[in-house]
Order: sequence, then structure tokens, then C-alpha cells
Amino acid sequence: MENAGGNANTRRVLGELLSSNVPAGTVGLLLQNRVKNTPLEVAPILYTEVLKDLRWSAQQRQLHGTGGVVAPHYHKYMMIVPCCDVQPYSATSSDGGNHAMASNRRKRSHGKHSRGDALLFVHFENEFFAREAELVHRFHGSHDIVWPDYGKVPVQYMVLVISHDAFVNALQK
Repeated sequence: MENAGGNANTRRVLGELLSSNVPAGTVGLLLQNRVKNTPLEVAPILYTEVLKDLRWSAQQRQLHGTGGVVAPHYHKYMMIVPCCDVQPYSATSSDGGNHAMASNRRKRSHGKHSRGDALLFVHFENEFFAREAELVHRFHGSHDIVWPDYGKVPVQYMVLVISHDAFVNALQK
């Protein structure tokens, strides 16, 4: 959280938000770093394997103990996912409006956006996690990313806190 957006105010707000809404010691941090164009069929398998690893870890903790150290059992996970707010091209754009919209699996209307804006997720499955999340907070990143059909757009990050059950539920969608 120390580098959240590279902005002291963002770090403070995010720290306060998490400390007031998330009980200490109950949240595991899920990190992902994979290519953007991972096939649709592969993503659920990756997360299913993460869940298997977490179950295996819990079993090992029960079998072998923790050597006097209390090992946490996570009921919630925190994810920090990249996303972008974009305005779709209109049919009367200066280049004739020949731009295709990004695929539906990557966009979602969001109540906080102005009319016509879309929230695009770099990894499509994060849309499902965002829908299931108990806590959602966005902050601006420090760089732009190139998005097909939109050009360079400022990246944002979304902090999601999602329960284990909601995580599993999102995987089934």
C-alpha cells in the first residue's frame, strides 16, 4: 500500500479505508502477473489452481503444525487489479467511427461513471471479481496503457476485497 498510486493522499485514504473495513489478519493478498491475451478457457483454471494451493497450505498447516507461530487462515482476499475508464467512440467521430468497441467481457457500465463511459479491465475475469467484492476502491496509476481501439488511456487500479466464497462464486461464472 505504500506505493498506492505514488500519491500520499491516495495512500492515506486507501489505508484508512482498508483499516476501517477489513479486520486485521484475515485478508490474504492475491497477486497476479500474466499476459493480457491469456485464452478465456485458461483463466478459471489458473484461479482454481490458486485455490487448490491455498487448501494444500491449510492442510499442511494442520498436519505439521506451525511451530508455535499462529498461521493465518484467510477468509478474504485482496486483489489490486488494473482497469481504465474510457469513452467509446461515437458513430460521428472524425475518422468515420470505424472503431470497434472492446469486447463485452472487458467492459461494464458503472454507476460512478458519466453516461457513455465504460470501465475496462485489463484481465477480463477481474470484472467478475469486482461484482462479487465486498469492498471496491479505485485510484489513479502513474502511467498510461495502450488499449486497442482507444489508444493511450490513463491506467487506474482497483482494490478489491473479496470473500473466499464470493471468489469461488466468481470463478463459476
